[in-house]
Amino acid sequence: MTRTRASGNKPARPPADSSLPPGERTFEIGGRTGVGIALLIALTVCGTIAWWLVRSGAGARMQAQLMEWPVPAPEPAQAAAMEPDVQAAITAARAAVEANRGSGDAWRRLGMVYDAHSLWPLAAPSYARALSLMPNDGRTAYYYAVATELADAPIDDVAAAFARVIELAPAYGPAHLRLGDALMRVGRNIEARDALIRAVDVYPPASSARARRSLGLVLLALGDAEGAVASLQAAIRIRADDSSTWKGLAQALNQLGRGQEARQAVERAARLSDTLPYFDDWRLTMLEEAVSRSLVEKRIIGKVQMGKPDDALADALRWEVRHPDWPSIKRMIGNLHRSAGREDLARPYFEAATALTEQGKTQ
Repeated sequence: MTRTRASGNKPARPPADSSLPPGERTFEIGGRTGVGIALLIALTVCGTIAWWLVRSGAGARMQAQLMEWPVPAPEPAQAAAMEPDVQAAITAARAAVEANRGSGDAWRRLGMVYDAHSLWPLAAPSYARALSLMPNDGRTAYYYAVATELADAPIDDVAAAFARVIELAPAYGPAHLRLGDALMRVGRNIEARDALIRAVDVYPPASSARARRSLGLVLLALGDAEGAVASLQAAIRIRADDSSTWKGLAQALNQLGRGQEARQAVERAARLSDTLPYFDDWRLTMLEEAVSRSLVEKRIIGKVQMGKPDDALADALRWEVRHPDWPSIKRMIGNLHRSAGREDLARPYFEAATALTEQGKTQ
């Protein structure tokens, strides 16, 4: 007869069910299972340490690279000739980069300050550093492309920079338009035509006059006089006050043998000036955020000297909205109203300027 084990003895371990796949077998607590858990913990710790070493090494290399990047600065003689507020803006922007070289925003801000004051050879490398830190930022890519163009970089570099913008922000019209204009200036007219067709497609119709003008001019250069007439006339239907559009139309009409219409277009052009803007919201934002007080004043005074006091006042009012704590703009608006005989409108602006000055505002 089979005897049972005494109750104090350990029961026999049942055999493992080898019919289950390895991943579905039951884990047992104790014995060999404890060894497995310890091994798993050890592997996890080792993996974490290895990841940290790799990551810290990469971080150290990146930090070393950041420290090697030179922070663009104007030549001493160039800086000395600048207005004090421009010098102060540059100093502050450079200090922000030095304090945090890994900040794409700080590098972009430095580029914007240089860009707003037409220092494009300094703006372009600043934007380039920002773009390397924020590679998917379309606006930074656009600022870099425009600064590269305005700094007279080789056309292949300019085209590559705009191609990156178009990849990141394909619906932004000024990128296509500026690329087309840049290509047209160096005679790469077929590429320019293709870029300008896209510019016309993506610009809102009411803002597309400059793109249509450029397209008309490049079609004229390619010998397509009929296409040029159609594009230039479309531009004129949007804005009829631009001299270059009428001049281009006159040339295209003349090529088609429409001499009387061409002469009328020439006469119209003689009474006008170039007026078509890019309708470039991103660069307008850059200027409004980074331009100095002295440059704003020069631009407004320049319009007064050109005999355009209403345009000067409109500019001053727009800048006041952007910089409501600048007493200088309040005073300029007051002076513009006073010079037009509107003393009742001038007085509140002079009072506001005085109050801001007493608060320590110096711009």
